Amino acid sequence: MPPLSESGAVIGYARVSTEEQSLDMQIAALEKAGCQRILSEQISGAAKRRPRLDEAVGMLREGDVLVVWSIDRIARSMSDLYRRVEAIDAVGAGLRVIAQPIDTTGPMGRLILGILGAVAEFERALIVMRTKAGVQRRRERGLPVGRRRKMSDEQIAEAQAHRSKGEAVSVLAAMYDVSEATIRAYTVDKERS
Repeated sequence: MPPLSESGAVIGYARVSTEEQSLDMQIAALEKAGCQRILSEQISGAAKRRPRLDEAVGMLREGDVLVVWSIDRIARSMSDLYRRVEAIDAVGAGLRVIAQPIDTTGPMGRLILGILGAVAEFERALIVMRTKAGVQRRRERGLPVGRRRKMSDEQIAEAQAHRSKGEAVSVLAAMYDVSEATIRAYTVDKERS
């Protein structure tokens, strides 16, 4: 790849979805790519708002380049990808993707970006389709679907009885080793009646 930017700033953006994931590999790659400033965050790619990415794009000026490790770090759908690229283009900046040889400062990079974005969106659609099929199969077999309940029916009944007697949510949460939100969710009907 040619030099990232002859005159503008080189800004990096890194993202992981969960606390268990590490930003180290992405940050090392961005540093190696010559990023003068790197913004990072731990947030799901499906989140509609990614504050640090918005900040990185907002910092861009004409001649600057935003560098990311992979296309899925900045977009989860074609419309999201194009919206991001349009915002970057609007200020005269470019986008470079390290893992895929993409550079939107040239026409070939724009073509590859569109193709890879379409493939990524197709893959996500397949995952959603497989997940829905798996859920349907579990329902047909009479198996539980979704997250396992945190409290048994007996525990819920006990907690509701305690709440109706005025027991504090925090005490019940500690008693059943669950969050206060879980206690509220399971005892809300008793509180309102």
